[in-house]
Amino acid sequence: MEKCLSKHQAAIYQTNTLFDPDVGKAKVAKLIIMHELTLRFIEYTGFWEMMEYCQPRFESMSRNMLKNEIFKLYNFERDKTKKLLESIESKVTSNTDMSTSSTKMGYMVVTMHFIDQSWVLHSRILRFIHVLSPHDVESLGDQLVKCLFDWNVDRSLSAITVDNCSTYNSMIDKVKNKFSDKFLLGEKFFHMRFCAHVLNLVVRDGLKVIVDGIEKIRDTVCYWIASSKRIEAFEYATNQLKIKYAKKLVLDCPTRWNFTYFMLSVALMYKDVVVRVQQCDPHYECLLEESHWQFATTMVEHLQPF
Repeated sequence: MEKCLSKHQAAIYQTNTLFDPDVGKAKVAKLIIMHELTLRFIEYTGFWEMMEYCQPRFESMSRNMLKNEIFKLYNFERDKTKKLLESIESKVTSNTDMSTSSTKMGYMVVTMHFIDQSWVLHSRILRFIHVLSPHDVESLGDQLVKCLFDWNVDRSLSAITVDNCSTYNSMIDKVKNKFSDKFLLGEKFFHMRFCAHVLNLVVRDGLKVIVDGIEKIRDTVCYWIASSKRIEAFEYATNQLKIKYAKKLVLDCPTRWNFTYFMLSVALMYKDVVVRVQQCDPHYECLLEESHWQFATTMVEHLQPF
């Protein structure tokens, strides 16, 4: 028995001797990136208590050390992707989109799609670029062209997919003038539009015809999520009626028709609750009638397939 224990302890010690502190730091950086954690995570006492228990030889890291590890990981993945792009013989496609951060800063995301020698489809985000205002044709076009040249994909590029708007249309014309004229089928498929964006425009155009019915339900939802006190009152009424409060009321987004579907479908879940609270709250003026609920039911049925 003592021999077995000694062997077990030796195995544990032997495993610990294989610990590489550089690999450990890289793993922490990957953890931060994968789970979108704040850099403050590295300063949490609980994290280091756990690490001290699991691996006492793992040295503490500062925020600056963590930043350096993140940049090392980025540079490693960037170089690996560049080598992969250089090794393929097929054409590549790109799509770009704009997003706005919580601090109202504009960013352009450039993603590349390609098939490797083993016929495996790859998608890689090449750049996440901070674009200064104004977001006009010149600034967007220059940033996109620079990104594609930096990654040396200008000669193998076959198509760019963007939203269907006038700014992007002019931007693509600017990009085409910078690149080789050896496009597939004479540029016919170089400029592509996001299918989801085109579908969004079609559905939104149809929703304009029935905007009055949607406004009634939107005003109701907006009223009951306007303050924590109203949210609590709505949840209390839900419990009184013994209805499961599975989802919170959600307000739609003017540029996302699928959010209109979510708003209507969730509102229908709490139809009886809305009827009850609108009778109890003297300040609530946007009264919903049975015709509004029938309208919402019809809309959800028609929007669900999309």
